[in-house]
Amino acid sequence: MTSPSLGIRFVRNVLWNFGGQLWSLGLAFFTTPYIVHRLGTDAYGLLMTVGIMTSYLWFMDLGLGGASVKYIAEHAARNEWDEVRRILWSSWIAYLFLGALAATVLVLITPLAVYRWFRIPPELQESAVAVFHLSALGFLVGMLNNAPAAIPRALQRFDIVNRISILIGTLQTLLAVGLLALGYSVRAVVAGNLAVAVLSLGIHVGVARRLFPQWGRPRLEAGILRRLIRFGGWLTVSSLAGPILVHLEKIILAHQISTAAVAYYTVPYSLVSRFWILSGAFSGALFPLFSSLHGSGFHTTVVDLNARVTRIVALLLLPLVIFCVVFGRDFLEFWMGPDFAARSTGALQILAIAMLVNAIAWSPYVMLQASGRPDLTAKFHLAELVVHLPLTLVFVRLWGVTGAALAWFFRVALDTSLIYGAAIRLYRLDWRSWVRAIAAPATGIMVATGVILGLSRELVPADWSSVRTLIIVGGSTMLITGISLWRWGLRRGEYRLLLQALGVRGER
Repeated sequence: MTSPSLGIRFVRNVLWNFGGQLWSLGLAFFTTPYIVHRLGTDAYGLLMTVGIMTSYLWFMDLGLGGASVKYIAEHAARNEWDEVRRILWSSWIAYLFLGALAATVLVLITPLAVYRWFRIPPELQESAVAVFHLSALGFLVGMLNNAPAAIPRALQRFDIVNRISILIGTLQTLLAVGLLALGYSVRAVVAGNLAVAVLSLGIHVGVARRLFPQWGRPRLEAGILRRLIRFGGWLTVSSLAGPILVHLEKIILAHQISTAAVAYYTVPYSLVSRFWILSGAFSGALFPLFSSLHGSGFHTTVVDLNARVTRIVALLLLPLVIFCVVFGRDFLEFWMGPDFAARSTGALQILAIAMLVNAIAWSPYVMLQASGRPDLTAKFHLAELVVHLPLTLVFVRLWGVTGAALAWFFRVALDTSLIYGAAIRLYRLDWRSWVRAIAAPATGIMVATGVILGLSRELVPADWSSVRTLIIVGGSTMLITGISLWRWGLRRGEYRLLLQALGVRGER
């Protein structure tokens, strides 16, 4: 890294991102049952359906959010604040038009959605129309939020980003719970969400003006907008192909096997997809950092940081993958029951390994995009679609739920290979030294874990329940694996950097 302060800020940003995501997960875990119960399944299903529809409309963002963060970070690193102002206003005015267009489309299709496309109970149809219209306004406000929200992201102030996210997410959830407790309906919940979105816009504008006071006058510049769309257009291609790649095997399972097979696959998939919290915490902080380093010409630092982050992510995920592979059946028996475990264990084990393969591609993926080559990652996604569809059809037909997991493994393995091939070619990475840097500590951790597991399995009585096995054998194994990771996984400078980021002084 270029300086210790830069490294400390990056580590703090990662910790903030991780903590923010954990808070959101915990809040949802405790409040969702109450919200579902108070709304009822029909009203909650309506809320989720509208949410899915609006989420798909986000492709009309045209990738301006990611493009704005990239170019603002680059220009800010060179103190080119006039360019930052031009990007901010051009993207914000474009968001106004795009958001208004998307909101209009949502309002126009409301009658079709409520009365023809979805089976909404008659007593909910009037509320459904209001929910769609309020959600259209909320979508517009959300689009307008993107431009000022790009400022703290690009300036790598993820402490501010996550404080706002935690505040807004908590307010939105507690307001929904409070309204339902007072006897209000789904319409009031969506209206409350809209009010919080307006508050969020005000907060983002205030924060952006404080971090970057030189706003000047509103002005849309065609050259700036073309530059943003040229970069963001490829991000849009990835955002359209991504959901298909993620959910294709579920659709094929429902078509070829049954909806029950989808459940047997989705449960282990949802479980291991939580691994993305760790990768996402790093990648969110990496994109503006890589962009600013690229804009400043520090290419060697980008390469070194990519190698460090990839190694750390791989080693942090390794204990979780080992747990899923070794104790996956015991955990599923405890959590979902013996029948579910019998049908889903194979998928869980394969998906856990696939998630590890996928996780080590996140940093070079961000590196390619931050260097101005989002076209490569978009083309990779399109190529993967061509391969993934027939492979999934064949594997699901042959092996059902386990076949779907195997197809997903091959898809992410192809994705990782393509991304690393491009990164090695563009940045001339020394892939052999990178493999050695990961393999040495990983091998030690796996050997230590293997010895512990071998001894534990020999000593565990055959009549032990899955719960007892998980608590005693699984818990002790993960504890020792974690200690091994802390002792041999982190290098001296990384250990010191982590302690400094946490505000603790220490030597190793």
